[in-house]
Amino acid sequence: MKFVLTILLFGLYFSLHSQPIVYVTPTGSGNLSGSSWTNALSGNQLRNQLALATSGMQFWLAGGSYNPGTTRTNTFQIPSGVQVYGGFNGTEIFLNNRALSTPSSTTLTGEIGDPNTIGDNVYHVITFTNVSINTQLNGVVVTRGNANASTSPDNCGGGIYNNSNGNSIKSNPTISNCQVIDNTATYSGGGLYNEAQYGGESSPTFQNCLFKSNKASVVGGGVYNYAYRGLCSPKLTDCIFTSNTANSGGGLGSAAIFNAGYNNPTFINCLFRNNSAVSGGAIHFGSSFYAFLNPSLKNCLLDHNQASENGGAILMTAVIGCSADPVLTNCIITDNSAGTTGAGIYGSCYTDSDIRIRLTNNIIWNNSFAYNNSSGNKAPVYNISYSDIQGGFSGTGNINADPLFVDATNGNYRLLRNSPCINTGDPASTTANVSSTDLVGSSRIFGGRIDMGAYEFIPYADLRMALALNTRTPAINEPVSYNLTITNDGPEPATAVGWQNQLPPNLAFVSGANVANSSNLVSGTIPSLAPGASTQFSYQVQAKEPGRYVNAAQITSSDQPDPDSQPGSGTGDGQDDTAQADLRTIVDNGTVYVSPNPNQVPLPVIISNQPPADPTKADLSLSMSASKRTLKAGDITTITLQVSNAGGLAVTGVTVKLNLPVGTSFESGSGFSVNGQTAIGSVGSISADTSTPLTAQVRVNSGNPAYLTAEILTSNQPDPDSHPNSGTDDGEDDTISIDLRVIP
Repeated sequence: MKFVLTILLFGLYFSLHSQPIVYVTPTGSGNLSGSSWTNALSGNQLRNQLALATSGMQFWLAGGSYNPGTTRTNTFQIPSGVQVYGGFNGTEIFLNNRALSTPSSTTLTGEIGDPNTIGDNVYHVITFTNVSINTQLNGVVVTRGNANASTSPDNCGGGIYNNSNGNSIKSNPTISNCQVIDNTATYSGGGLYNEAQYGGESSPTFQNCLFKSNKASVVGGGVYNYAYRGLCSPKLTDCIFTSNTANSGGGLGSAAIFNAGYNNPTFINCLFRNNSAVSGGAIHFGSSFYAFLNPSLKNCLLDHNQASENGGAILMTAVIGCSADPVLTNCIITDNSAGTTGAGIYGSCYTDSDIRIRLTNNIIWNNSFAYNNSSGNKAPVYNISYSDIQGGFSGTGNINADPLFVDATNGNYRLLRNSPCINTGDPASTTANVSSTDLVGSSRIFGGRIDMGAYEFIPYADLRMALALNTRTPAINEPVSYNLTITNDGPEPATAVGWQNQLPPNLAFVSGANVANSSNLVSGTIPSLAPGASTQFSYQVQAKEPGRYVNAAQITSSDQPDPDSQPGSGTGDGQDDTAQADLRTIVDNGTVYVSPNPNQVPLPVIISNQPPADPTKADLSLSMSASKRTLKAGDITTITLQVSNAGGLAVTGVTVKLNLPVGTSFESGSGFSVNGQTAIGSVGSISADTSTPLTAQVRVNSGNPAYLTAEILTSNQPDPDSHPNSGTDDGEDDTISIDLRVIP
């Protein structure tokens, strides 16, 4: 029997490691070999099989929650060359069939014990050691790791630990489309710790990642890059750091320490917002003991970060014979705060060291520079050119003028059309030596010269269409008047606007003002439409046959780009540059006539990102809607919370928590108990494959936008892909949020 068991285990190992793709679901299926979705590997075997995987293997993870084991030292160790992809629904054949949601439906969690505390969670959810750039982590949520040991490395990198400790050790994984949320460390790198020590190199690549609500007791709440006699050169593109906290470097810390310590991080199109620390609210760049630090930031925005002491946005330190030479190009540092001084950038430099800060094409506004001028310290050296510096700063091309942001109060730091920062950047800047796109992917350079700041000004006009008719139930051959209205919501004038209405069969054109008709294709043009203005076209048609007529029109052209629609993309894409108005003849034989739509841009296939339901478990999810999302102060909106059970098992003891922000109040609702800004709704039991709603009336009392969150608070049955009362930002499907806009 022992011999037979050995043969079976060897067969499973050989089967798994001779196939290029291993399919994984939380509970597994079929023969559990991982050879297909119908024979998927069980999630409780993922850690073991990852550790044994060889270069070139891929692991495809269906939606759901996966943890690395049952003890705190367990971790998902991803070997060199192995690729882990999440966000599958469990039916995909090719990788590009995957429809990634944000956040991903696949969660790698450190939660292994009591879900109400992180104290017993794993030290590191994911670990890389000496891996190549071909090693991939793509499309997962990494959460609830807790590196709270007293010694290294288990006091760093609660979410991800990238280990390059030792001469010639290089660990350079590629991490894309991931959300690193709610991880902690008692020392550094709550979300992620990049370690390069004693000749090692840690130079990972990050693309489109979110670091949110991570915490470190010392440095680098979101990320810590550590070069101790090693090389640490991570590259981060299109990444967001928000709501992370630490003693220094709330969002990120990068340090080079001791001889041959080099730290050269690169940030492109990154956002640092609402991070906090004692010093260095967003970032702490530091070098010490004859080491070298050379960070580079391009097209980055740092706003609303807070330091209780110094350096609201950036803290720079250089101690004992070392240098720190940051280069910032086309960045915006604004609206950051510091309790003591240096809300923008604060430098602390020993007299035997150097901090040299180079700024080109930047906007530094509503926060200041400062430095440590105590004994034994000296001021950083600033080389600033073609930048807008509040209060002024000497240098070629610098200005001191209100940059005229579109809406700084609500975090929109694009430039208004009359901003002094437009076409005033360094004339030597090109798409080759700066970048071809700005922070949001718009093309640089527009107008012949680069703009200051992270956003290139491109005049756009936000057009929308409405279609109405004077009667919806005409008689056959009775003239019906259509009124087509195009409105420009700005901020720029729209020119050369064209529209078309391809009438359905048997709906004949009769006449119209300022419109053309050819073979039942009605069209019109608007030479120029000012911001806030509307133009209306009226034309008459008549139904020739009994039936129902589905009539749709669209904007087909405009000289200016539109932020939320594309002209000529069809009438079925749900964009606001299309409109539809239907009619039915009094005598109706049931025939339906529809406007032809030959230019429709293909819409993406809607694929569920949830794992297949387990008939032996309850699978709860939560959705939320509002009867009105645009309100005035004093208005009431009805919030509907829908709790759904997609599993095959009835669930009992279900309650839901609704969190109301300051400026809103709970008015009424059946089944709710209210304590301050928290309302607890009781659902009770939910049968398999059914849903139960809860409704509450909420009043908006102030003029500020309101962000409501909710989560399932309790349930008497376990859930395969979520944990009740685990917070509203863990990416699980038992949480939901909605925002309310308040207008004057």
